[in-house]
Amino acid sequence: MGPPHIAGFKPTARIYKMAILLAAAVAVSLTMWMASSLLGTELAPSLGAKLPSVLGGAKQPVAGSITTSVQGSARVPYEDPAAPGARVNGAMVALVRNSELDGLRKSIRMFEDRFNRRFKYPYVLLNDQNFTQEFRDGIAAITKNEVRYGVLDNTQWAYSPSVTAEGTAEMLELNKNRYMYGGSLSYRFMCRFQSGMFYRHPLVRDLDWYWRIEPDVEYYCDIDYDPFVYMRDNGIKYGFTIAPREGRYTVESLWYHTREWIKKNSDLLPARSLVNWVMGTDGHYNLCHFWSNFEIVDLSLYRSAA
Repeated sequence: MGPPHIAGFKPTARIYKMAILLAAAVAVSLTMWMASSLLGTELAPSLGAKLPSVLGGAKQPVAGSITTSVQGSARVPYEDPAAPGARVNGAMVALVRNSELDGLRKSIRMFEDRFNRRFKYPYVLLNDQNFTQEFRDGIAAITKNEVRYGVLDNTQWAYSPSVTAEGTAEMLELNKNRYMYGGSLSYRFMCRFQSGMFYRHPLVRDLDWYWRIEPDVEYYCDIDYDPFVYMRDNGIKYGFTIAPREGRYTVESLWYHTREWIKKNSDLLPARSLVNWVMGTDGHYNLCHFWSNFEIVDLSLYRSAA
């Protein structure tokens, strides 16, 4: 849109050009001012929403007694990731089914664009069945980084030795309409594997770090530093993004067994812990938990005596 027409005034091409240049200069100035403001305020929370707050994002207070204090910025000027010793012994790990190819391709495509095209960490893909050639070809088409494929054995994707198939069938029938996945056996196998089995898998047990990824996840922000290296250099063992409250029906016996374990293994507990964060004033579980669908972990944490 050109300058307004005023009585007795006839705009020329030169005036139009000057008006356009002036508008462009104003737009650039506003953009630079907004960017400088956002870099100090708004961009940090948006990064923190996608990455663990302990990685230098927004330091949001968490309900309970947890406080976080990390010195420095998340944008640490580490060496070129291609340099020897610049990366950690880590990988991106996903438990997926052949039917989730499209969803995983979507996640890896965005993850490559935002982070891994530069840092070049391998992917470890696990399945309770053999991966199809279609699945392998589909993943190979979107990343040049190494992809390792593994299958769970019949002890990793199965009932716990202390659980019977008959008892489980009764429980599934009872709970199928009580809550999400209440009647799903495969969901329980998945939870069991992710809770205490995955880091023992042959493709994971030699790793020092792991970053869990999932199908159908979108990464909106560029990650221009290595969270693995940042966590290692700052003594951080566990990174997460969400800490919601669990559905009470899904964990009816969890707190009882947790307390029993604590009584028997109190010598393994550190002097300082987060127990007050998950325990209400009445001594019962307050249902807070880390959502492990996105986590970055120093695997020595899971392999400790505790």
